[in-house]
Amino acid sequence: MTEKTIYDLINDINTAERRIAEELPKITAEYAETTTNLIILRVQKGGIPGKRYSTEPIYASPSMFNRKGSFKPIGKGEEKAKTTTVYNTKTQKGKKVAIKEDHTERKTMYLGEGYKELREVNGLQTAVVDVTFSGRMLQNIHTQSINQVDEFHSQAIVGASNQENRDKLGGQHKRYGDFLAPTDEETDLTKEIPAAKILSILEETINIKL
Repeated sequence: MTEKTIYDLINDINTAERRIAEELPKITAEYAETTTNLIILRVQKGGIPGKRYSTEPIYASPSMFNRKGSFKPIGKGEEKAKTTTVYNTKTQKGKKVAIKEDHTERKTMYLGEGYKELREVNGLQTAVVDVTFSGRMLQNIHTQSINQVDEFHSQAIVGASNQENRDKLGGQHKRYGDFLAPTDEETDLTKEIPAAKILSILEETINIKL
């Protein structure tokens, strides 16, 4: 086998640089997607540390119930709710207020334990905050774009793919903070992805085992 000259080695290094630059967007996308999947798995399994679901009373609409028959149009105190309409009628002595009850069925359900109770009614766990109700928001999070910063640096933009889930994600971020930030353990795991890809390119191009 012919030994490589210093010029051959320089040429191989230049070739390796070009290949790394060409592969960088793909490497970045794989790194971002793997990291995102690890984060989502952690949040869904263990929840957001130190957070609890709200127990502030709410009035929930039928669209907030996934289980058939879970919605019951009742108000505070468990009574069948009624709306009240007030009419003003004039008399010789002035204004008189007459009250007439309208027995139209309520369109909301009072939940004294708030969002936590809403989850329980829907058969969802409340031990940890996993920000998962229908599951659509977290399922919708993916790498949206790869931005080339310079020849050897690129940036992945990760987020929800549609406006509905972007709005939900924004609301959860305000409520719970940056819960999708990677942990040190996750960073240590995924940083091996670009390292392994780059080493593979160097070994193939320069033809030496690193």
